[in-house]
Amino acid sequence: MSRLSRRDFFRASTVAAAAAALPAAREAGGAQPASLPSVRRFKTLGKTGWKVGDISAGSGQQDPGVINHAFECGINLIDTGAQYGGHEEIVGKALPKWRDKVFVLDKWDPPLVTATVTKGELLEALDVSLKKLNTRTSTA
Repeated sequence: MSRLSRRDFFRASTVAAAAAALPAAREAGGAQPASLPSVRRFKTLGKTGWKVGDISAGSGQQDPGVINHAFECGINLIDTGAQYGGHEEIVGKALPKWRDKVFVLDKWDPPLVTATVTKGELLEALDVSLKKLNTRTSTA
């Protein structure tokens, strides 16, 4: 089992706490807590010309509803990877509705990236991730 870095722990904890507060807030009259983060501005992502919000989502969510809610709130950048234990599949459940509106960063599992890894192995791992993310079925 992989260990979470302190940054990833705090990121996951914050998202989980915010998600836990949402049902109670909705039951109490539909208002969302005033302290929930929201996207305030968008900036260009590198040289892509693509605008991303100043808040992004990371790995740790175990409910596609949380990811869907993040996208509804304007978050349009999500970070995931095979090493995050099923997160690609969770993102893949929410992603089809938002695919043309969000940017997905997906990382290879660190043990895969070695001096002896072949191009074919990397492309195979990419195919697996793309299928889990429900984006496409082949890199060919």
